[in-house]
Amino acid sequence: MAEIAVRVIDSEDGTLFSRVFTLGSRKMMSRGTIETTPSRVHAFTADGVSQTWQYDPDLPADFECELKDIGLTLHPDNTIEPWYDC
Repeated sequence: MAEIAVRVIDSEDGTLFSRVFTLGSRKMMSRGTIETTPSRVHAFTADGVSQTWQYDPDLPADFECELKDIGLTLHPDNTIEPWYDC
C-alpha cells in the first residue's frame, strides 16, 4: 500500500484539486471533476518521492474529450509516471 498526495494547480497557483489516495498494487481510484483547465500537477508520497509536471495532454486525435483525466503510476522503483485519458 502507498499513500499518494495529488494537488492540481491552475495558472494562477490556485488549487483546483487536492487529495490523498491510499492505493495497493494494481489498483486504480478516481475522485473529483475539474471544470477549469489545470496548469500543473504535483504528486508526492510520505517517503519523499515527488514529481511535478505541466498539464499537457498530448493525446491522439481519436481522444475526443475536452478535459482529459489526469492519472499517475507509482512504480516499484519509486518513480511517478503521469498519464492522461478521457
